[in-house]
Amino acid sequence: METLLPIFISERNFSENIFVILLATMTVRHTMELFRLRHDAPPIPKASDQERYITANFALYCDRNALTTREQDILRAIIDGKDNQNIASEMHLALGTVKSHTHNIFKKTGTKTRQELLQQFWRS
Repeated sequence: METLLPIFISERNFSENIFVILLATMTVRHTMELFRLRHDAPPIPKASDQERYITANFALYCDRNALTTREQDILRAIIDGKDNQNIASEMHLALGTVKSHTHNIFKKTGTKTRQELLQQFWRS
């Protein structure tokens, strides 16, 4: 291998050698970035502005209204635009349970409809 390197380099002009070295360096750096292990947390996909707003304000809104963990799950589904039947299917709950939690969310937030609840959440 040592004897082939001088022959390979000598067959090219100086600018070609620099270009090949630069290209190899860029390829190695890019490959290292692709395969780098993430020990702290996985990469976060780029979210829309709406998703970032929900993520930033959801916990604060839930704490302010003293929502339970299950009520928070159902509120998140309501914000995502799901109806009671879809929420019940996704969470493996009875439809009556979802309606009960939704009613409790309305009472705690002082709203009467989903529309009022969503408007209040987006204003907060």
